[in-house]
Amino acid sequence: MTSIQPVSSQRSIDAELRAIRWRVAVSDLDDTLLQPDGSISPRTEMALRAWLESGRRFVVATGRPPRGVGERLPGFLQQIPWICYNGAEIRLHGEVIYRRFIPEATLNALVECVLDDFPDTTIGIELDDLLWLNKPRSRDIGNPHHRIADLRTVAHLPTAKVLIFSERLDVLMAALEPMPEGVRLMPSGRYPFVQLMAAEVDKATALRHLMDAWGESLENVVAFGDDVNDIDLLRVAGLGVAVANAFHGALDAADRVAPANVEDGVAVVLEELMASDH
Repeated sequence: MTSIQPVSSQRSIDAELRAIRWRVAVSDLDDTLLQPDGSISPRTEMALRAWLESGRRFVVATGRPPRGVGERLPGFLQQIPWICYNGAEIRLHGEVIYRRFIPEATLNALVECVLDDFPDTTIGIELDDLLWLNKPRSRDIGNPHHRIADLRTVAHLPTAKVLIFSERLDVLMAALEPMPEGVRLMPSGRYPFVQLMAAEVDKATALRHLMDAWGESLENVVAFGDDVNDIDLLRVAGLGVAVANAFHGALDAADRVAPANVEDGVAVVLEELMASDH
């Protein structure tokens, strides 16, 4: 893994910028930065370009795997840090600089439990930026990044995240409690699945890793989000912003509510923060 260059080695960040309060912005992708069709609007792209050109930093923090990040971002956002898998991994310039895996023994036990007790459930395991599934879904047909296999044969491999899709999620989640040591379960406020990750994994922890490497404080961070996996991120940032279309838990955790993603809420706030510096 490569290391992140400390802020002292980045001469482009001068004394004038260091005096600015909001120097780092971090944003979730789906339902926050992105439009419903998965694109970045022209206004948001313009705001992000201006933010970066001013010497500030921008970080993506998403539940998506790396392959799902790169396909959605324009070229000028391909070289910024990507916090992926809800904080289980950070990539910079295509290289992994931080990673936290689910313990092998725990992964084996979880897969066995779900496959034996809930055979109608679909399980996905992320391995080396590929999603391995125990059965196909309609959306998986023809996807070059998805593999169908007996998950017992791969459940011993280093895994950043497990996805569980079921029509009986409440029953399944109750059956998994208490969670085995070393793993956390994260439901979604929006989608019919749950995610399992290493116990110490969340977007906020990964962001702290970046801030420490850059010599920055979380007090200088503005964070944007909309779902359960953004709650910790919104709470630790100096300014936590939920878009108006956010899940109620994210709204409760935020310091401010911005317009919805379809109304360019991230751009609205970034424009205001940049204008307030002049």
